[in-house]
Amino acid sequence: MKEKEFSFNVISILSGFAERFPDWKAGVTRDGQVSFAQLHDRVAAWMNFVEASGVSPGTVVALTVPDDVLHLELSWAIAACGAVSINVPSFRPLDQRAQMVRTAGATVHFVQEARYGLDVQKTVMVTAQDRPNVGNPGPGFTFVDQAAQLLLFSTSGTTGAPKVFARTVGHAGRGIAQTTDAFLEMYQDCGEQCNLLRGGSVEHDNHRVARFMQVLAGGCNSILDPFEPRDVSAFCAQAGVTVFSTVAFQLQTLLSDPSIEPLPDTVMLSVGGAPVPRDTRRKVMDRLTKTFHVVYATSEMGVIATAGPDDHLKAENCLGRPGAGIEVSLRDDKGKAVAQGEKGIAWVRTGAKLKRYLSGQDGEDSEGWFNTGDVLSFLEDGCLAFHGRSDDMIVMNGINIFPQAIESCLMTLPNVKDVAALGIPSETHGQIPVAAVVVAGDPTAFDIRAARQLCRQTLGVQAPRAIQVVAELPRSAQGKVLRRVLEGTFQP
Repeated sequence: MKEKEFSFNVISILSGFAERFPDWKAGVTRDGQVSFAQLHDRVAAWMNFVEASGVSPGTVVALTVPDDVLHLELSWAIAACGAVSINVPSFRPLDQRAQMVRTAGATVHFVQEARYGLDVQKTVMVTAQDRPNVGNPGPGFTFVDQAAQLLLFSTSGTTGAPKVFARTVGHAGRGIAQTTDAFLEMYQDCGEQCNLLRGGSVEHDNHRVARFMQVLAGGCNSILDPFEPRDVSAFCAQAGVTVFSTVAFQLQTLLSDPSIEPLPDTVMLSVGGAPVPRDTRRKVMDRLTKTFHVVYATSEMGVIATAGPDDHLKAENCLGRPGAGIEVSLRDDKGKAVAQGEKGIAWVRTGAKLKRYLSGQDGEDSEGWFNTGDVLSFLEDGCLAFHGRSDDMIVMNGINIFPQAIESCLMTLPNVKDVAALGIPSETHGQIPVAAVVVAGDPTAFDIRAARQLCRQTLGVQAPRAIQVVAELPRSAQGKVLRRVLEGTFQP
């Protein structure tokens, strides 16, 4: 049988949902909602604006647009014109934004404020008030080349230096098709449309991409702006949210608020971005919801494993089983597979086909395996457990110390809101472990001596030699702690 010809057309996708499901919502904000028909007209109108700005198929467009709704509408319109978009966040330093634009090869830059402008061929100012009237945009651009670039991502890990990579039309199209099938099955089984609330700005790539894909799969984006944790439960009920997706450090903010309301029973909580210790998971089940999942993913490979309600207490930082079609190999630092139950660096194979970053770093090896840099182990039932980052490992007198062990210990203290452990150089020991904590309430009331004693009782020689209280932890655009920045705040 001849394989069906591949095609991907944003305008056709939006009009298809508008015709089949006229009552479905594409977006909900505090001020109201937008149907698929209305979104189709908005994106179609923006297409005229985008094309008039010099954008044509294959053009790379940079976006520095903090407004969530405007950013998304422009992203869909750029894709509908056959062009490529990259998010260049306003919160990144000027030199990093300039580097991202150069690496991506962007020639057009849409900016919401003049101060975000960069040295590119064309800078276009755009605001929500510029939304054009609905016109006749034509049929939009149809991608037939699966290898064509659609979205460019940036990821910095724990270094703060952005790496840029591309997601192809074929990879995105397959993901959207699979998600569409799941959404339609959900609608047929329980009469509900998937309605997603992300706990963060569209200027974070993980939030941007999830929202971009959500609508093209027939789902709805609910946008709570400004995002206030204590408003989440009421907004979920008001907007009909079915999935609330947030990151681990924001979860701590929710749990540290004594007035926080439990989520409605109809909402599933999804948490990712960093490990979630068992003690935190217990608090989630006691205070927020018993229906939540912890997602293990990388920007490059997507979701690798998911821990459901039955997995949370199996082991510290249980990640659940790898997803269908995803291979995970745990290896030592020489590339040899480790024994069952032993810790190893996780290599994954998902078919993402990231051979090389646009910024020059190597991606997958010749057999399609990608080194995540995460240290994991397999539990007896096939679930994965997280132990730390290989590049964050602290080596003291030849002893390997995972920061995660220290962090999990300190997070058991009731007034600790956030924590990061790291190693600092030592002439005598090579490295010594230290920790920075963010506390809820009065920071001067935190008993550092008691915290160190708890760590010594629990961790022995692996306990931190110093603990300091900080106002907040420095984080990358993906929410990962920048340990190298923290290192300079400790004295050897």
